[in-house]
Amino acid sequence: MMRLKNILFTLSLISVHLVTQAQKKNEVIENSVAPQQVKIDGKLNEWGDSLKNYNATAKLSYVIANDDNKLYLAVRSSDKQTISKIMVGGIDFTVNTSGKKKEGPTVTFPVINRQGMRQQGGKPNRQQFDTTEMRQKMLSQIKEIKVNHFKSIVDGSISIYNDYGISAAVAYDASGGLVYELAIPLQQLDLSATDNKVLAYNIKINGLQLPQMPSEGNRESGGYPMGGGMYGGGMYGGGGMGRYNGSAMDRNPMFQSTDFWIKATLVKK
Repeated sequence: MMRLKNILFTLSLISVHLVTQAQKKNEVIENSVAPQQVKIDGKLNEWGDSLKNYNATAKLSYVIANDDNKLYLAVRSSDKQTISKIMVGGIDFTVNTSGKKKEGPTVTFPVINRQGMRQQGGKPNRQQFDTTEMRQKMLSQIKEIKVNHFKSIVDGSISIYNDYGISAAVAYDASGGLVYELAIPLQQLDLSATDNKVLAYNIKINGLQLPQMPSEGNRESGGYPMGGGMYGGGMYGGGGMGRYNGSAMDRNPMFQSTDFWIKATLVKK
């Protein structure tokens, strides 16, 4: 009888734990109030200490905020691997206006012009990637924002200087952390500041996606070398890309995307 009571007690604790976890996962929060006169410049001056939310899996701090006209996402990471993934694969920020953990208007940023990197001789290895010179080279090739599933914008790439009101910036701070800022007009999301609906946000750090490699006979010169280029082992460790097979890539964190969901409502001033 005592053993049965112990089993029932243990099961009850597990049940409470699962319910608590489910409630936490489905928790609906409220956006932060956006600072006045937000400048999307890759700096956190106006945000102060508002990036209090931290996701341990993605290894980044973030805040989602809004004012009467725009929705904002500000992110900072000091983790080198996370920074590398963001710089080569970008962050996908999705807003599902029905509150479902499904697709919705999505912005991908940063998007680096890899052809421009080749023309600049951009073949960063593990050591070079953290140098100021290489960082500036990469930042100088961020000229586009990728958009998907917006009703009023054709899927594809738009200039960072666009007519849709979407603005984004990324920069390194004094301590080497990466700062990301994004602003999307509520109108582009078919939202109004007075809406009370629950929104579902997805923040996704994209894994590195390898370009289709040409055959040996057709490989163009000037690209990233297999043994130590941007997509090879020099930057991400463990030898050249020629040593990778499918399972090796699956195990390498650089090829794995990381994402998480937040459910929230717009804040009313």
